[in-house]
Amino acid sequence: MAIDLKAAYKTIMDDHFTPRMEISFIDGDSRQTLCYEKVSWVIDGEEKGLRYGENPGQEAALYKLVNGNLALGEVTALAPGRYLASDPELLQSGKHPGKTNLTDADNALNILRYLDDTPCAVIVKHNNPCGGARGGTLAEAYFRANKA
Repeated sequence: MAIDLKAAYKTIMDDHFTPRMEISFIDGDSRQTLCYEKVSWVIDGEEKGLRYGENPGQEAALYKLVNGNLALGEVTALAPGRYLASDPELLQSGKHPGKTNLTDADNALNILRYLDDTPCAVIVKHNNPCGGARGGTLAEAYFRANKA
């Protein structure tokens, strides 16, 4: 009896996360509620969430804030529309991302924020920076980072 491994893998990788969630912060009579929606991508006509978590076989989901904000004193820490990694429009081609892809982007952005005075590039693979450089242009910075 032949086993359809591709079908078995798709069953294992089914998404069991809720499409929406709310998180409330309560302080006495004050309540701040954040509303999130699960991010998905349409790949070859099929809606898909994150491919996997930290390792293949682990489920994962990515949510983006769609309503509410978290104000801590005079500072608004979270607000809708102020996201990068959870923006499904960032996917240009290829497979939908896994958790490691998003943490790579997050780690690269954390490094780049310290290099904002000149064109720069950072290359990250599996959460490890493996190249970073400045240049006269973005292309030059990327070339230098790739050769680092």
